[in-house]
This record gives sequence, structure tokens and C-alpha cells, in this order.
Amino acid sequence: MAEGELVPDAHHVVRYCKNTQVTNGVASGAAFQLEGTHQELSVNWLEHLHPAPDRVAQLRAARAAMEQTLRLKDNGWFAVLAGGCITSLTELSGTALALLVRHHPEDGNDGHSAVHGLPEIGSSLATAVGLELASRVTEAAIQLRNM
Repeated sequence: MAEGELVPDAHHVVRYCKNTQVTNGVASGAAFQLEGTHQELSVNWLEHLHPAPDRVAQLRAARAAMEQTLRLKDNGWFAVLAGGCITSLTELSGTALALLVRHHPEDGNDGHSAVHGLPEIGSSLATAVGLELASRVTEAAIQLRNM
């Protein structure tokens, strides 16, 4: 796939979550909100990194790819969502949303992708969208030390 192409709804992305963004193995809404000056939410496209259905191999491939540019901590977590669980969120709190998951490969991380269209940082809508996305995580979060 080329830069900026849409990740298929049936495919999955993984979000790296800080330990503080996970409670009892469940990702919080904070894990799915923009931070700092970011305009998009960084994720990794699992099926692009390794063919399905071997989720463990996909997550290991995502970890290896992310570690090319980030320092991941062993107490961090991975939360998996189907692309369609993100893009199907089209309205919340009376506000129309247009969330898209686009492929943005980076040097050393060919699976890097991003969620576009998230509300601005610090808004009540951003909190609501983050909570809704957290509720749509499709699999139990996995702590990196257990991989």
C-alpha cells in the first residue's frame, strides 16, 4: 500500500499504551486521545506487518517495528482494534465524526499508520471519543513483558 491509503475495515491496528493508560488489563480512554502537538493517533497495521491469523507474530512484528523509533517499556501495553471499529464511530454526543485510519509508513516501521479526524486535545468530545474507542478494543490488552 502507498502512503496515505486507507487501512481496510476488516484489518486490525495496535495502539501502544503507557502503563498509566491501562487498568486491570483494560485500556482507558486516555490511550485513544491525541497528545502534545500530534494531529493524528499513531497505530500500527498488523496485517501489513505479518499475515493473519497469527496475532502473537503480528504483535511481535509491531513491537520490533515500533522499537526502531520509540523506546517501548516492558510495562506498556498493546490494545488491538479492528479498523472498522474506529471508522464506524460516525457520531458521538451529537457531533458528526469522520475517523479514518491511513497507512503512513516510516523508516524501519512499514506498518505505521494513524487515526485521522480525532477531536482537539482537551475537549470534552476528545474524552468521549477516547472512551468510546477504548470500549471498542477487540481483544484483551497484552502487556509487553508477556510477549
